[in-house]
Amino acid sequence: MSKRHKYLVADTDLFTVDSHVEECVLECLRIALEECGAKEEVDEETIRDAYAYALNQLPVLYPHRGVDKPDDLIRAWNIHAVVEHALKHVMTYPKK
Repeated sequence: MSKRHKYLVADTDLFTVDSHVEECVLECLRIALEECGAKEEVDEETIRDAYAYALNQLPVLYPHRGVDKPDDLIRAWNIHAVVEHALKHVMTYPKK
């Protein structure tokens, strides 16, 4: 079964439903890695763990038809600080 196929529900493709928060966490994670100069040194598992850890700290916000990205709300959640904390946390306490 393809990854996309598992998102098919009652002939409705849910594969393209994206959370605004997920997009912001991805961008903030890119920035955080560049800022700490660890972009090339951090392994994939650490990046995935930091991404998941950050997402678990934030509320989910899905776009609706006709609604713009709520930048004010995203800034209010201080996603960049959450991502920086998540990255530092998983780098300090890696899985064993």
